[in-house]
Amino acid sequence: MDQGLEGLQDKPRPGKQPIYTKTTDKRILKLLDKPPPQGFARWTGPLLAEALGDVDVQNVWRFLRSHKIDLLV
Repeated sequence: MDQGLEGLQDKPRPGKQPIYTKTTDKRILKLLDKPPPQGFARWTGPLLAEALGDVDVQNVWRFLRSHKIDLLV
């Protein structure tokens, strides 16, 4: 009430910091430029996540979908 109509406006909130950043995206792309591990014909989401070591497979799939990267081609 002390702030009048301005008091009704949302104030910026810090929110949770993202776990994965543009650096993670670059790491995924860089790995896709390399040949898949021995015994595999192509990369898969789980193989990428395992090779990265600290990235969840769901984030790998999300990144691939958002960049329209199809691993089956």
